[in-house]
Amino acid sequence: MHFNDSNWEELLACDTEQAKLQMLFAHRQELRRQSRKLYDFSHPVDEWMSDATPNAGPIEIQPDYEIPERIENIVASLPVGITAATLQLGQRNIILYSGGALGAQTLVSISYTGMILGRSDRRVLSFTGTPTTGFYIGLTGHCIEREGNR
Repeated sequence: MHFNDSNWEELLACDTEQAKLQMLFAHRQELRRQSRKLYDFSHPVDEWMSDATPNAGPIEIQPDYEIPERIENIVASLPVGITAATLQLGQRNIILYSGGALGAQTLVSISYTGMILGRSDRRVLSFTGTPTTGFYIGLTGHCIEREGNR
């Protein structure tokens, strides 16, 4: 039951003990409703990989937690010499670059993604072409603690 000003007047007109119980119950319900809207930022996610000389195969990024994660930001520093870079996050394939061979280290930043990844979802960075410099890939966000926020 959601209370507005007219409901509070009705409650105050009731028996005092009954009114107190109803107000406490209404207060509890409203706090529960508000707490469900809050997001828990207490478990940050910082998954990354870097290498001075990337290999020819795909680069697997290991997850930080056993529980689902919400990836909010992706930052990649792509190596010189590649013609394409693709990031697989779960079932999504994100093209970070596609074109002629890069002549300079290129920074790609994707914010506010809100992707939910489980422990078993793959996180793979793949290059096409011949990388001649190092790379960096970073995934940041927060864990989604489903059981602790009741």
